[in-house]
Amino acid sequence: MGTRVTDKDEDIMVPGKDTCRLKASGASKVVWIQSSEEELSEAMAFAWGMIGEVEGTLIEGSSILEHINPDLTFFVVDRAVNSLKPSRILALKKANVIVINKKEEGLTGENIEKSVREFNPQASILTINLKDDNSHLLLPILTQYLGQPGHSP
Repeated sequence: MGTRVTDKDEDIMVPGKDTCRLKASGASKVVWIQSSEEELSEAMAFAWGMIGEVEGTLIEGSSILEHINPDLTFFVVDRAVNSLKPSRILALKKANVIVINKKEEGLTGENIEKSVREFNPQASILTINLKDDNSHLLLPILTQYLGQPGHSP
């Protein structure tokens, strides 16, 4: 596979990709890392060099959680967790906030909540449809975590 770290718009601004969504939502810098698990730590160090000195960094992905312990971790799930790969299970266990994406009509989230609680009983859980404009529901949770000592809002 090889390792690739890029911040070029032609790679970042691909419609439908998370990198494009992050950049379009106002991120000042987006760096995309493609790497094997074994090379991820080195690739991340290179990416940090590209990012430079910033206040607040959002990292999308779960594999990197084997190498870092962020101040705040979100985990988004929209189905049962029994078929998740190991890096996603680690992310679920480390999550401060678990968002159950209620993207299908009739999905209550209760069964999903029960299964995620087996991995992470301490996380805050929010059930919303992320395609709807429910961003106001995330603000109290962000304030709860970022307003704690040691975190800067």
